[in-house]
Amino acid sequence: MAASRKISLQGDFMKKIASFLAFLALGISVSAKSWTNYAGFGWRIPTAVKVQSDDNNGKDIKFKTQTGLSLDYAGVHENGFSLRGIFDINYSGSDIEVGSDKDEMEGANCLFLVGAGYAPIHTEKMFLGFYGMLGADATVLNYEETVSVGGYSNSYEVTVSHAATVLGANATFVYSPAEHFSLFASVCANYMFPAQIKIDEDIKINGVSRSESPKYDCKGAFKFVPTVGICWRF
Repeated sequence: MAASRKISLQGDFMKKIASFLAFLALGISVSAKSWTNYAGFGWRIPTAVKVQSDDNNGKDIKFKTQTGLSLDYAGVHENGFSLRGIFDINYSGSDIEVGSDKDEMEGANCLFLVGAGYAPIHTEKMFLGFYGMLGADATVLNYEETVSVGGYSNSYEVTVSHAATVLGANATFVYSPAEHFSLFASVCANYMFPAQIKIDEDIKINGVSRSESPKYDCKGAFKFVPTVGICWRF
């Protein structure tokens, strides 16, 4: 009886070991399958987005002519599972007029997105992937003006900043005319969640300084981000 029980326990133990080894072998076989990577940079085609105020004291702002350099990555497993990463550094204009000459405020925009999805086409020549994306979109505008009056240096500096969490979708197409060299086109449809617009003002008149930093709630907004560029396939 004891011997029979011992044999049964040994059998159960061997089954667990076999199951573990089979699971480990499956994991190794999946991870061993090949990945194809695309890494490069592109030009973000100029876009604009209007952020509407959700505050009675606020003001709608249009961020326009946002364009610059985009660093891009896409990787695809041979089963079609794909990862995507985007990092943009851009110039940004606006419709905010400030100063004695009513100049429009200018500044910088930064977009960071990561996501995962599926690539129904991933051959030696072509790649097409669709992704869900998550990240952040931030724009900072700045204006400075200094005027000398009566021996005093009067100055005015204002900074407008907007940073929002982003949820979106991306489609990326890559064509590889050579083994490693590729061309790509990408478009993101992003929703920027409601955030705050912060305005920092520093005013100095006749040697007297005054600072204000009001904040205004703003509504969410949709933003399209198209990009074209080149990448290295490896």
